[in-house]
Amino acid sequence: MSSAQLLIVADEDVDGGIIRMLRTQGFEVISIIEEMPGIRDEQVLQFTIERVALLITQDKGYGRHVRRYGMPPGGLILVRLIGWSSKRKAGSVLEFIQKHASTMSGTFAVLDPSGSRIARWP
Repeated sequence: MSSAQLLIVADEDVDGGIIRMLRTQGFEVISIIEEMPGIRDEQVLQFTIERVALLITQDKGYGRHVRRYGMPPGGLILVRLIGWSSKRKAGSVLEFIQKHASTMSGTFAVLDPSGSRIARWP
């Protein structure tokens, strides 16, 4: 899946540097903080599912919501790069998406300082 085909929804807590970096690389990113600030996590997840998008979040509580409402068709990336600079986080997320965009469908990925993990959601 190319950047032109992948729609990304960035949860409210996603670092602005990540959003800017993805946009400059040609990805279509809908930012919850810009478009619908204050909506509940369940609404973010439903919005993402309806748009067949990939959800990026820093909120580890999404595992619970996914079990209840389902996995976004484009997958979910949990960014746990606490203490990293905005630029470093953005570069890591961009690199991950560029490498795995074609296989993210129906997956739950975690990016943390030790690396990345991708699991197919049951």
